[in-house]
Amino acid sequence: MKHKNKQGQYTTAMKSDTVKYFYTMEGFSKGIRQIFGNIKKKVTAEQNLGYLKQKDSAVTYTANFQQLAAKTQWGKTALQHQFYIGLKDGVKDKIIRSKKPDNLQELIALAVKIDN
Repeated sequence: MKHKNKQGQYTTAMKSDTVKYFYTMEGFSKGIRQIFGNIKKKVTAEQNLGYLKQKDSAVTYTANFQQLAAKTQWGKTALQHQFYIGLKDGVKDKIIRSKKPDNLQELIALAVKIDN
C-alpha cells in the first residue's frame, strides 16, 4: 500500500496505528468499533425493541424498554411510538380514551398510572 509522506513522496511505510488496524482482522474490527461503535449492539437493541411486549407490569416493561432504547439512536417520536406498540392492549385502550401524551416521559407516566 502506497501513500504520501510529509515531503510528498510515495512510500510503503505506514504509521504504527495504521499497521495496528490493518495487520490483523482483530485490529481492523477494533478500529471499526472505535470509529462507528458496536453496530451489532445497536442493531440487536433495535430488533429487541421491536419484539418487546409488556407481559408484566408497566414498570418492568418501561425498565426493559429504556435499557434497549439507550443503545439505539432512534428519535423521540419513534421511541414513543414503539413504547406504545409494546404495551398491553388494555393499557393502550385506556390511553386512547385519555388525552394523548405529548412525549415519551408523559406516555410512560400514564401507562404506569393506568397499569397500577
